[in-house]
Amino acid sequence: MKCSLYERFFDFEFHDAVIYFKDCEGDCLNITAKYLNLHKDAKENPYGCDMEIASADICLRNFKICSFELLRAYQRDENGNMYTNEPQIIFKGEKASEKFAEELKSGVMLYDADIIKNDETVLWELTAGGRTNFIVRVKADDITAEWDEYSQKAWYELQSHCACDNVSQAPSQEEKT
Repeated sequence: MKCSLYERFFDFEFHDAVIYFKDCEGDCLNITAKYLNLHKDAKENPYGCDMEIASADICLRNFKICSFELLRAYQRDENGNMYTNEPQIIFKGEKASEKFAEELKSGVMLYDADIIKNDETVLWELTAGGRTNFIVRVKADDITAEWDEYSQKAWYELQSHCACDNVSQAPSQEEKT
């Protein structure tokens, strides 16, 4: 892999990225991410706008699935207030790991990814949908991403028609040098 990023996941935009289970080797959960975007301010991004990465390999070392929560459907009452009649279902421990593994096998679209820091604990909170919609909270000692190339401007850059150095497609390696 040509590019790598270690422990700086705020440099990524995960909205609408799709992740797939790759493998689990020892203490490392390996996933592949497609449609993952890198912010323009990241030192690994040589372009003047957020760029979509063709495919990134992500490793969560010493990972632990802390919880797996099923998202509930909400509706509005006659006053416009949101409510749900569905019970809150949160799996923990081994059951949470099993539920997340089931979802990863078929591929999961990320709606949001947040890094939550509490004291010494750092959690990666993923809001996603696959066969079901869910939030999973993962603890990992370190997170690394590696990728080879960019595919195009980030989808939201293309929609906003921003003038990002006129990059609609990522230049080939020959064009960069």
